[in-house]
Amino acid sequence: MPSKLRVPRSSREDLRALKRFLRERQKNWPAVATSFRMLELSYSEYSKAFWRMPVLSKKASAARQASALNGLYEQKPKCLDYIGELRKRANERLACCPYCGIPGTLTLDHYLPREVGSFPHLSILSANLVPACIACQQYKGSFVPAQRRGRRAEVPAKRRTKIIKTSSLVRQSLSASKTNFFCDFAWRRRLLHPYFDEFLHSVVLRASPKSQTERLASLLVVPALQNWTRMSIVSAHVARLRIAERSVGPVRRLTTYVIESARRRGVSTPEGLVQELESLVHAAVARDRTVNSIDAVGARGMLADAHLREELLARISAAPPSLTVVGRAIVF
Repeated sequence: MPSKLRVPRSSREDLRALKRFLRERQKNWPAVATSFRMLELSYSEYSKAFWRMPVLSKKASAARQASALNGLYEQKPKCLDYIGELRKRANERLACCPYCGIPGTLTLDHYLPREVGSFPHLSILSANLVPACIACQQYKGSFVPAQRRGRRAEVPAKRRTKIIKTSSLVRQSLSASKTNFFCDFAWRRRLLHPYFDEFLHSVVLRASPKSQTERLASLLVVPALQNWTRMSIVSAHVARLRIAERSVGPVRRLTTYVIESARRRGVSTPEGLVQELESLVHAAVARDRTVNSIDAVGARGMLADAHLREELLARISAAPPSLTVVGRAIVF
């Protein structure tokens, strides 16, 4: 499930790396030099307005610069080796994906995609490089907020204001004080950002049974927030990354683990099961360093539902299935 992370580097450090890139006159350095002022402005504004950052123009005059900025991520000069360090550190320190909370091999995802026509100027910005599993990257794709795909019809007309042009590369203003083009709808139609969504420190998801008859087998991940705006963001995030569907397997494995662990410990009372689940929640939070990991969410859902606990106790007290091995002689 979504996790709150600390931003690994400051934008100033990234800009210093770019200045070194220019001093060394690395490949495509003239395009970076031409765009440097725009990069400074974009990097400084990202943390305050990551969900409404302007895309680069698709004009032919800007295409070469956009292509060069996009290529910085693949170019891998020594002055930008911090990108590889971020990827390595993510796999060493994170027990689960910050986007979905499911364990797996992590790589770096561009929160705002770096394709030409989108956000190539943010291709090496540390704050835009989020650790993510391969499945999350596949489902996320090149997703950007609805307004970035030109769906102006979805924005209430009374909330629109003039777009302020700042340069040949930037189509919209970076200054929130000058324009209010993006309304609350744009805020909700985005994915969670592990670096800047502070409410990810708290519980944002819970496991809830879809069926009233087979509760354990139908546990699904759903938003657990009272704030409507935040719940809308979490719901869009869960739907886009297919977290509910992808969490079915891990939650079932967690259920099997709870049953087998309780049998080994001789748990036979509701109080004992509550203690077992509380210990599991604490262990999952300590191990994964987030209250929204798949194990913590699943165990918390079992702990909060008395009917689920009754079903768990019935499964625990039932005799475990026995395996019968049938042998057959082979005569040559």
